[in-house]
Amino acid sequence: SLASCLAVLGAFLGLGSAFLWLPAFLALLEGRAKAGSGAADILFNFNPVGLPGKLVAGAASIEQVSSGTPHIFCGTLVLFLVLVFFLNRDISRKVKFSGLAVLAVLLVSFIVRPLNIVWHGFSPNYAFNFRYAFLFSYVMIGLAQYGLTRISAVGKKEMGLAAGLILVLILGVVAIRGRMDLEFVSIAGCAVSLAALAVAFDALVGNRRSRACAVLVLVSILEMGVNLGLSWDAVIADPETEMLHQEQYEAFCQRLSPVIDEVKQRDSGFYRMEKTLYHDMNDPMFFSYNGLSHFSSSQQKHILRLLEKMGLKNDRDICVYYRTGSTAGVDSLFGVKYLLSEEDMQTAKGYEEIHR
Repeated sequence: SLASCLAVLGAFLGLGSAFLWLPAFLALLEGRAKAGSGAADILFNFNPVGLPGKLVAGAASIEQVSSGTPHIFCGTLVLFLVLVFFLNRDISRKVKFSGLAVLAVLLVSFIVRPLNIVWHGFSPNYAFNFRYAFLFSYVMIGLAQYGLTRISAVGKKEMGLAAGLILVLILGVVAIRGRMDLEFVSIAGCAVSLAALAVAFDALVGNRRSRACAVLVLVSILEMGVNLGLSWDAVIADPETEMLHQEQYEAFCQRLSPVIDEVKQRDSGFYRMEKTLYHDMNDPMFFSYNGLSHFSSSQQKHILRLLEKMGLKNDRDICVYYRTGSTAGVDSLFGVKYLLSEEDMQTAKGYEEIHR
């Protein structure tokens, strides 16, 4: 039968590409998954009561970026049109149920940790959780677009109900902001979302439907722009995010790039280079030279621990970096031929200085 043929073809294609996915899968099991063992013992990722806070503009902080709740904000207009979609009697129940089912699966996956781990290849995350959250926004935008094309069948009563629900949501978020540890919610962002809701509602319900499209586009652009500005300011204001400051980043690159380029022109052989000053753990990848410092989700623990025993810094079994390094013998063993440092390496390791 056709189904059997498709099943055989799928199995063949899956096994045929095993030379690519199997090593990566085994590396994940040996690396991040094993380092995070026991994470699946916790049932819930967060209190779902705080999740609506991510539906308003400017709801961001450095903690939210690295280890907070899912980033699902896609605009107040989209949220409004999604509610209108479900209130539209001209849309079949089957279509509504399909959309609701997809959103429900994603929401439950956010909250229930074992399901969240499945979405990440059965590997617990240390940071930047819910990397599939864009799917929620994608589905929301799709439902909003579907509802907008059929909005002529929606009356003022249904639109008023949708707007009222969003108003209650935003005011509720503001009310519980201090009690539920929702400091990442911006009062200015809530005000922007309320303004966007008011303008969109007026454009769709009032006597300006002929200009509604232009108004809705303008509202979306402005709200998204304000959301970007508020979110960026919230992240940059944190002292732990110095790597995001453009001035420091440019200064670091301008300082190191000429020296690294000089080494590459001097020596085109096979060797490693390291340094004792850092912008990020993956500086070797950024500056395109062979090094020992590295951060990767699939980094295997036994390699990290070997390098730790050799004198390098092992950070929580997820990354390793040279820092002050080890002995000259270990450098030689790993092929470290050039070392960039602000310290006196002639005295510390007996290295010859070739550039100052």
